[in-house]
Amino acid sequence: MDIQTTIPVRHELKASPEVTRLHENFFKSLNNGDYTALSYFSPKADEEKQTPDKFYKFAFITGIITAALQITSGLAFMALYKLGGKKKCDNAGHYKGKAQIASKIAFSTLGLSYLVCAPSTMGAGINSQQPGMVLHSVLAGALGVVSLMKNVNTRVKGLLSLAYAPLFAGFANKINNEFNASPSAKSRKMDIDFIIKTDSYVNLFSIGEKGKKIRKKFLDFMKFSLVDMKNGFTASAQAVLKTLEQSKNYITRQRKELPDIISLKPTKETMSLACTLAILGSVPKVILGDRMGGKTGRVADFLIGAGFLFDSLAMMSMAKANDDDRKLPMLLGAPMRIIGDFRQENNFFYGLRTIGGAAFEYYYALMNKEKDGKLL
Repeated sequence: MDIQTTIPVRHELKASPEVTRLHENFFKSLNNGDYTALSYFSPKADEEKQTPDKFYKFAFITGIITAALQITSGLAFMALYKLGGKKKCDNAGHYKGKAQIASKIAFSTLGLSYLVCAPSTMGAGINSQQPGMVLHSVLAGALGVVSLMKNVNTRVKGLLSLAYAPLFAGFANKINNEFNASPSAKSRKMDIDFIIKTDSYVNLFSIGEKGKKIRKKFLDFMKFSLVDMKNGFTASAQAVLKTLEQSKNYITRQRKELPDIISLKPTKETMSLACTLAILGSVPKVILGDRMGGKTGRVADFLIGAGFLFDSLAMMSMAKANDDDRKLPMLLGAPMRIIGDFRQENNFFYGLRTIGGAAFEYYYALMNKEKDGKLL
């Protein structure tokens, strides 16, 4: 009997010296040396397979929790508006009575949601092989800690908006890979499973060859994300010219369909515009902070709002094209976020966009169960 054939293929086989010698002597006595060495098996391969599965399950759960936290935060911001905080969200410490309670709930649940969402968007990025999505998860988690420690003032809001830029750039790649790329085109993605492997961090600062390889992977990861955002500016310029031409043809009836970026047709240009506009609107907020106001503040909010508008349109188009459990929440939540994003300094509208944002978190959560654009 060949015992080796009865062992499942998924296990890693290793010969034990002691068992091999024992087996050798035993079989030599039975069949004059015609033997197959006994083996013992290690669960290493099974463990490697189970680690991503466990992480994706955990990421899915954190995504659902994040969606619930954002709904809670959005309702609290709306209550804060009703109770006296009608203008800015950055002076919660000055509220009294019920307004102060509402402000604490609004700020704490918002910060907690950004902290908890990190595994969900990280899993979505790893599954989609998009470093920009993973970079967003790291930035969002860090800003979640900041939000828990202090009020969400103008600068923090700018940072929160800016953190979405690599996410949008990653989604631009995802949309292009799944919907727009020609069969001969090379998909823009990167294997980033190393992000959730313990060895990557154990060997990160080691002097040997393993350390060099891991550091190179992280460096390539950052380069990939930065190039994505640079490509976003190029694609945005091309999208503007393309949209002008398509609009002209639509008005003159030479084109029957609306321009691609507003037609709910998945295109990378829509997400590229979201990335570019989010950067252009957020950077002034980050630099000026609470000193920002008047026309400059309104222009920044308009740019951010426009960026998130294109993000919402792109996400709605993906939900519509995939036609799965994410479609209805996205078609309900995206318009709420579109409206709220243009007036982020008003508590009511910031609450509205936060509630709408829960649909996006739900979408990211389910991406942890996704394969090739479809849910498993």
